[in-house]
Amino acid sequence: MFNRYFGIQHYANLGLDFGSSSHWKTFYADVTYNLDLLINTYSRDGIGSGLILGAGFGFKSSTFTLSGENQSTKQFDFQTKINVGARVFFKNRYALDFLLRIPLLNTQTGYYLPNKEFLKYKDYFTLGVNFTLGCF
Repeated sequence: MFNRYFGIQHYANLGLDFGSSSHWKTFYADVTYNLDLLINTYSRDGIGSGLILGAGFGFKSSTFTLSGENQSTKQFDFQTKINVGARVFFKNRYALDFLLRIPLLNTQTGYYLPNKEFLKYKDYFTLGVNFTLGCF
């Protein structure tokens, strides 16, 4: 924290997603570098709360395989996300963040259409919980 009202945090985030059915298999991985502004809303006796607003920049990689086919589709895309959340901290040293990450760009994740064209669509938001040891 810069002072008792404002601060910043930066961190890397790794997201993994696996999925399959009798017709397909998928694997998604995204890696982002995040920079967030922290705004304290309450602080007393080492316990407090705050708001988080920031952005994440990185890439997303995906592999999609149809059953019965010998090849898979691999995609690689740049991504940008907006981070919005709330923070609870205690003992002025530990923090628990609840984050909503909202993607801004379409990425090459999705599914095949009947003509085997890969549909590009915007990812949905993700929810995350971070526990921080040693806030400064």
